[in-house]
Amino acid sequence: NIGGNSVPHKMCERVALYNTPNNRLTTAQNEIYSGMSSLQEIVNVPYMHVDTTESHQEVFRACYKLRYLPDDFADPDRYWFWNSSSFYLAFESCFKLEYLPEGIFTGRGHITELANVLDYRYMFRYCYKLCYIPELPVRTSGSHIRVNRMFYDCHYLKKLPKNLRANNVTSGSSEGILQMFYNTLRLESFSDWNLLDMDDSAKQPQSIDCRGYMYQSSR
Repeated sequence: NIGGNSVPHKMCERVALYNTPNNRLTTAQNEIYSGMSSLQEIVNVPYMHVDTTESHQEVFRACYKLRYLPDDFADPDRYWFWNSSSFYLAFESCFKLEYLPEGIFTGRGHITELANVLDYRYMFRYCYKLCYIPELPVRTSGSHIRVNRMFYDCHYLKKLPKNLRANNVTSGSSEGILQMFYNTLRLESFSDWNLLDMDDSAKQPQSIDCRGYMYQSSR
């Protein structure tokens, strides 16, 4: 964890971790850059270990000044994101984030479903500047997923990511779709997201929390 819980990390503006495919980091990826509130540039993307599924909880949380992630985060050989088990708070409070590389959540097409991810809560909350999010193929069978406040205050988001689907939103999805699109002021398209695809258990009266689902959403 190189996150910014200490003062020097909070002051850091550029960071680079150099290694090779034969010398991969075994560090857990969750919170690895979290709290680096002055970070503006990730100069080099490290190669991560490939032997386990990884949580990406809070991985870039509170990187207030970070504007983009380098394209190498989508390199399947570096093994970032597409082997994930959780995206809870992953990009929360990345106020200036504008760009995520194509294929970042699919290993540039190496996978068709994020089969192990159950938790997407607060994933992009307070990403005010983000206009476009690459394909995010959520699981459509098996255990339920959690999506409340996922796009909360994404003011510039115009379109939901491809293959974000509601199939696994069930009555067991904690807090349901609470404030999922709260303040998405410029949202124009739901893409593949359709509440009619929800599990039957979520379609019963008072079965899931829908409060503020589309509060001040232009859609």
